[in-house]
Amino acid sequence: MTWRRDKLPELVRAMAGRPRHEALRGHVTELLREAFGAAHSEIAHEVYLLNKSGRIDTMWGATVIELKSDLRREEPDVQARMPDYLRDAARRSRSHRPVTGIATDGAVFIAYQLVDDRLTELKRYATDAERPNELLAWLELVLSDREDLPPDADAIKQAFGRPSLTFNRSRLTLEALWPALQDDPEVRLKRELWDGLLRETYGESVGKDSLFLQHTYDFLVGKDPSG
Repeated sequence: MTWRRDKLPELVRAMAGRPRHEALRGHVTELLREAFGAAHSEIAHEVYLLNKSGRIDTMWGATVIELKSDLRREEPDVQARMPDYLRDAARRSRSHRPVTGIATDGAVFIAYQLVDDRLTELKRYATDAERPNELLAWLELVLSDREDLPPDADAIKQAFGRPSLTFNRSRLTLEALWPALQDDPEVRLKRELWDGLLRETYGESVGKDSLFLQHTYDFLVGKDPSG
């Protein structure tokens, strides 16, 4: 018997039904333990903030997990509290990974990050009880330090494509940097050359800043690190 094959489908079905708070805590802990190899000693529950102004439901490494009964009505509460949780976690974290917040009621998972000290939603996922492995794939980039990504098209799309957390994190970073860099002579030259190539291809100017930043991301992800 393997956990992923025999236990995960039942767990995901239970989570999709928005279980009660303590049951959800148990399900999330089992996910961290069985799917991501977390040791019991690494998972902290009911963590008081350093200033004692509140407490984090669950922490594992650089990830804050806020458990809710129903995000359809409790999402505003998450948005109010999560920034303090992420700031607190950043002060504690020793991980190289960016501090990330996840809010979940089991049926929906929402990933957050602070960008310029503002809470920013990275991505959300609606749990599909019929596709249990899909939830793990969505969580993989938030929770795992694995570097052994299998080199197939689906795995690469999940990890780096436009629906991925990596893309959304990178997009936010590039958008934050762009106002300060767009008038740099070298950057401006690259932007103009890129825009010229698009005009030759499409016969008109279609080179919006957002598309330039997306192509910049594509180039950085696809670049051979050896040269």
